[in-house]
Amino acid sequence: MSEQIPLKYQPLIERVKAKGSASKAEAIKAFCLQCVDYKYKRVQHCSAKHCALYQVRPYQKKKPILSE
Repeated sequence: MSEQIPLKYQPLIERVKAKGSASKAEAIKAFCLQCVDYKYKRVQHCSAKHCALYQVRPYQKKKPILSE
């Protein structure tokens, strides 16, 4: 069965599928979105800490840089 990709994510998925035309960041974003059924809030609050991409997943809030 073919998955339904929301219209807003179709260009991203097409870029990733076209070899050599997507960045690593776009490929990670596409992977994570597919993993959680295209719900970006689920990517942001992902609990799959065993996933190799957990630390670099998109939609994380930026942590402030502490200066010494």
